[in-house]
Amino acid sequence: MENTIRTKGAICLLYWLFIGGPAVAFAQQSAPPHIEKVRIGLPGSQKEEETARSRNGAWAPVYVKLKASPAGNVRDRYKLRVETTDTENTAYHYDVAVPALAPNDDYNAIAYVRPGAVGSEFSVDLLTAEGRSVQGVPRLTREVDKETLGAKDVLYLSVGGKMAEMKRSILGLPALAAGAADDAMEQKGTVQFAYIENDFDMPDLWFGYEAADVVILVTRDEKFINDLNSDNGAPRRKALAEWVRRGGKLVVSVGPSPEHASVVAQVLDKMPLPDFDKMPLINCRIEGSAMCPETANLVRWAAPNGPFAPALHNVEILRLIPGDGVTVLASESAKVGDKTQECPVVVEASCGLGRVWMTAFDLDGPPFKTWPEGQKAFWSKVQSEFTPKAGLAAPRQPQQVAPGLDVTVNEQPALLAELQRALENFEQIPVVSFGWVALFILIYILIVGPLDYVLLTRVFKRPELTWITFPVVVLSLSVLVYCVAYAMKGDDLRINKIDLVEYDLHSPQQAYGTTWFTLFSPRIQDYTIGVEPTAPTWTVAPPQDATSHAVEVAVLANPDLAERVGSSSLFRKPYAYAEDASGLERVPIPVWSTRTFQASWRAGLDTAKPPLAARIRRDPADKTKLVGEITNQLPVELQSVTVFYQGRYHAVPDLGPGATFNVQTLFAGNKIGLPASQWVGNMQTLAPLTGAAFAPADPGQNGRFNNPQPNYPVKQPYELLKDLMFHTKADGGQMNNSGLRPFDQSWRLDEEKTAPVQADKVWRDEIILVARTPTLYDHSETVARDPGSATRLWLDRLPGGKAERPALSGFLGQQTYIRAYIPLQSAK
Repeated sequence: MENTIRTKGAICLLYWLFIGGPAVAFAQQSAPPHIEKVRIGLPGSQKEEETARSRNGAWAPVYVKLKASPAGNVRDRYKLRVETTDTENTAYHYDVAVPALAPNDDYNAIAYVRPGAVGSEFSVDLLTAEGRSVQGVPRLTREVDKETLGAKDVLYLSVGGKMAEMKRSILGLPALAAGAADDAMEQKGTVQFAYIENDFDMPDLWFGYEAADVVILVTRDEKFINDLNSDNGAPRRKALAEWVRRGGKLVVSVGPSPEHASVVAQVLDKMPLPDFDKMPLINCRIEGSAMCPETANLVRWAAPNGPFAPALHNVEILRLIPGDGVTVLASESAKVGDKTQECPVVVEASCGLGRVWMTAFDLDGPPFKTWPEGQKAFWSKVQSEFTPKAGLAAPRQPQQVAPGLDVTVNEQPALLAELQRALENFEQIPVVSFGWVALFILIYILIVGPLDYVLLTRVFKRPELTWITFPVVVLSLSVLVYCVAYAMKGDDLRINKIDLVEYDLHSPQQAYGTTWFTLFSPRIQDYTIGVEPTAPTWTVAPPQDATSHAVEVAVLANPDLAERVGSSSLFRKPYAYAEDASGLERVPIPVWSTRTFQASWRAGLDTAKPPLAARIRRDPADKTKLVGEITNQLPVELQSVTVFYQGRYHAVPDLGPGATFNVQTLFAGNKIGLPASQWVGNMQTLAPLTGAAFAPADPGQNGRFNNPQPNYPVKQPYELLKDLMFHTKADGGQMNNSGLRPFDQSWRLDEEKTAPVQADKVWRDEIILVARTPTLYDHSETVARDPGSATRLWLDRLPGGKAERPALSGFLGQQTYIRAYIPLQSAK
């Protein structure tokens, strides 16, 4: 008996050592992480962490909180997939890899989506690397009245703090006890708020900020700023800097002490992107502090027309040392040690296409936080300078909606919708009017009905043959209609494409590009789509450590579109965004249908041969005039050239490749130019030499049917691009620019209002040149290889690595517009 017990014990021990133990260990090691919480959009509410802010048609971060398994998880074993539908009600997904996780570790993953409508549903799935589902969170939705932004709403995002006093000042609310204003803060209106308190909630890709109009970087919290300054904070620092450089508006609040400000300065120094294109967020050093007896100039600058807030007295401010390209907006006489000198309190600079303000005081701490009159004046100034005009419309009222339906009401035409209409207008493809369709339906009914009946019963006297004749007639007519439509529409892929290339010739020189394009598909097909800037003629090649340029490609999602939903096959797989949204994979386009896309890219320039060589400075004898030359070093002629300087525009003759123009001739005979607002409204400026938008219509093809006229004319692309580039300068009948706000650079044309007031007007030390190139239309590959093509489309393959771009088929119409920011040289 004893031997039996020992034998059984030995067997159990061996089983545990060789089978049971390893199995348990393997089970622990292979256990996946667990999804604990999901939030769609930027954090929005002070009272409920789950509440968020997102805008239809704009990228939104999706925060997924994961709990690692007891044994931890290895890298690249799992991935998260977020799936939803776009404005066409077509499903798509975005994947993000799950990194290695320590045992029982909490990890906040960030994926990204572009919500299609207020009723869109979202699902989040944890998948293995092979695509097997492990855990899913289906049917997530957003609250229409709390979490979705209207097309005309303006979103202020504070990073590093909640900025409750800012909200009260902007909304005009009285100061309430802590926590008592939460419900009031949630009221819907044209101004909305979101906040990020922890560095791990900051988007790690620049387009995660797309829904925000203004970002306030609050540097008061020591833990937040130290975390952001760490190596783990690098992707988040660079994402914020990249968003600013691509047209974002940022207010940097520095404080509260010189010791703390030194860490803030380190963070700002680390904001630039890689060394090959290093650009400071703002070229301003922080050196110690100064004692300001009173803030009279700050008060006058914030509210130049009154009423004036009572000034603060004996305020410690940080000492800002602005560098080149930085404008002092407000300064105060302050004591630095034993000396009294003028110290900046608010400075401004451009950062790429973006705009940055920096304050020498803490916006979220005393004494500014306890200065209600001054706060109201300051934030009113921010609103007047940064808030887009789209935010002036009446508040959107929440409504009950069905899934996939957007109830946003458009009081104004939408600029983005007009741009999409222009791109989808293929003049060479005839459109059958409703009258012809009705006639064909009538003929069809007559053939399959009375005619078939008369022939079988009266002529052949064989009515039972209807079982044969009916399907034969239906199939024959269907084939005939298809052949007629095929002959009309053709079997060629057709593309309309617009490029806006913006050259920032301030150091370091950069190119920023946006491409809008529409594909007309002659067949049912799934498309893989990528875009790359043309190097080395328009930009330099990617750096050695990158396989391609920094490009973001997306399906055009117009936030102003209402009730635009399409049918989606139940059996069609969702299309996918490539890593970091660098391309699209398997986008379905039905036969003889269109789909519109947009791409955003950034690339460096060859400083030895920039696209425009300019040596321009102010005339020493008259600072309202310029002297110097501009040389076109692009391989294409520049047409409709315009130079903007001190709020006025001057027409320049066309510049062929290598041509040079002396800007001094623009001011000969006391010429002063015309107001910039007139350029936007003038139908002749930026117009093409030919009347066609992309391609001339085919007379032989269109002669068969008269294309029906739309309810209102399709605007020409050049009209829309002018409004897009200087939207604030447009007249009172302007369109709503929701979704295109970063392109409005009107602020660069305005006089800088400073305090104390300077003897001479203060203008930015730059000129802006706007031009277009000749319209191209030919076989797609011919246009893609043309020197005048600033970007090239990739179809059926994505750029990157050593792969060659597949040749394009069909026909392509190309329009290219250029906007260059040219710094003025010093008079030395």
